[in-house]
Amino acid sequence: LEAYWSGIAAGWLEYGFDALICRAAHRISARAWQSVLADARRRRPGASFWADTLGAPIESSEALAAVDFDAFFSSACWWDFHASWFVEQESRLRRLAPTIAFPEPPGTVREPADSSATEATAHRARFRYAFAATAAWGVVLPMGYAAGTVNSGKVKRSSQGFDIGTDIAVINALKRDTPAFNRPARSVRLS
Repeated sequence: LEAYWSGIAAGWLEYGFDALICRAAHRISARAWQSVLADARRRRPGASFWADTLGAPIESSEALAAVDFDAFFSSACWWDFHASWFVEQESRLRRLAPTIAFPEPPGTVREPADSSATEATAHRARFRYAFAATAAWGVVLPMGYAAGTVNSGKVKRSSQGFDIGTDIAVINALKRDTPAFNRPARSVRLS
């Protein structure tokens, strides 16, 4: 198993990738990951490995503590801003490594909104991106997100009629220029 995954990682690193996402990382033992990452880092010092344990119990992520992943994916995009689970989960993940958030669930199918809802849709997209960018160390910008590109899972794509690219640039500059948003921090629920 370790030789197989080491070969996969080596292939992607040879293509020039510097960061690899380890999907369903919790389904492979910490010992196996340690071997795979050690081999990959010998081949490419500075290579980064991001653990995707989305949907798994937090204990599954914690079982990978010894692996030395560079980041864990955050569940921020599913938080309703009320339930306490997010703050607890984020705090526990950050003990392992910095987190990376998404403004929408990975693989989301964006359905078109009616034309009267365009501004509300754009506002929601701005808010979700700002939250993802500030709630975690890193943020992933899905293709088409800034323009609200509809992705119904088919080849045909269309825009929602908005462009929040400038807003995203401002949010990214704020994140870059604000030390508190550039490093892992402890999450605390205030109310």
